Amino acid sequence: MAAMRALGVRVRGVSLVKAGGVLPVALRVEYEEIDIPRYIAVCLVPQVLTAALLASCAASAGVVVEGWLFSGPVSFLLFGLYFVHLLSSAGDIYGVAYTLLKARSPRGMWVAVRSDGSEVYKLYVED
Repeated sequence: MAAMRALGVRVRGVSLVKAGGVLPVALRVEYEEIDIPRYIAVCLVPQVLTAALLASCAASAGVVVEGWLFSGPVSFLLFGLYFVHLLSSAGDIYGVAYTLLKARSPRGMWVAVRSDGSEVYKLYVED
């Protein structure tokens, strides 16, 4: 959300995405409209954390900790965090791929459209 605000996107709110309607797995940021380059930048910002977790996993190979919460190789813990973060941000990666394939151009925007009491995001591409 901080990346969206830094890029000048008007954020309306944040909601939880739940697996099976129960288990929270990700955050959904709601916006009025966002152009394609900003959308791609906002979606790829969390992937910096994914890359950092993967690099930390590789760098900590052979490091073992003993603790009350976790005992064992640090790389297992970091790989688990990497995997969970990658799964929760898979929607962002899919969204970027979908947007690029559908728009075929960086000129356009996603717009929140309200109708019949529900809201959907539509992609408008400039010719």
